[in-house]
Amino acid sequence: MSPEEARWFGRVLGATDGAALSPVLNLGSSTLEYRTLTCPHIDSFMFRPLAEKGVRVLHADMKEGVGIDVVGSVLDESTQAKLLGLGIRSVLCNNVLEHVVDIDAMCRALSGVCPKGGLLLISVPHGYPFHPDPIDNGFRPGVRELAELLEPHGFDLRSGELVTFGSYGRALAEKRWLLVRDVYLLFAGLFDRKKWRVLFSNYRFLSKQYDVTCAVFVRR
Repeated sequence: MSPEEARWFGRVLGATDGAALSPVLNLGSSTLEYRTLTCPHIDSFMFRPLAEKGVRVLHADMKEGVGIDVVGSVLDESTQAKLLGLGIRSVLCNNVLEHVVDIDAMCRALSGVCPKGGLLLISVPHGYPFHPDPIDNGFRPGVRELAELLEPHGFDLRSGELVTFGSYGRALAEKRWLLVRDVYLLFAGLFDRKKWRVLFSNYRFLSKQYDVTCAVFVRR
């Protein structure tokens, strides 16, 4: 998540009554270290302000780690039952849909854990390189496409926009070690064509800005 994206959601969360949010389920949260040290803007713009106004956040991920409250796949019925027992009132799902095998199944799962009247705050890359983690299904919707996907699952669009940020050229200027990685990808691509796809996809955004679809939905 970029700082610009974190700011966007921070503004939305800050303008929403805490009682309507808490507890918030943060799906695909990664670890406390990731949220506070690797990407400190996530904590600064989103979770620290929520804590200051008394909003409880439950972090969920498929892997175990410090700062992860619920471990398991939201696609599993047992995990869904566990989450439902926690009284979730709103759901954060940032940069997850592009990494699932079955997008429709993921949308059904989101509908299953987000209560009626609850908020779903979601983001998906729109203009962004191929980044398998562990897969990248190529899903790059705009606001309208995302709304059309979620509407059959009981979600109505409240607000949304494309948030622009950075470029691969800027990343290279800030992190020179990426050039070393790119040399590795160039040679590794001789044995694994996915490495070439990552490399060439990055350089498509050498000067072109990235953008991400950020949106807020209400569960009918």
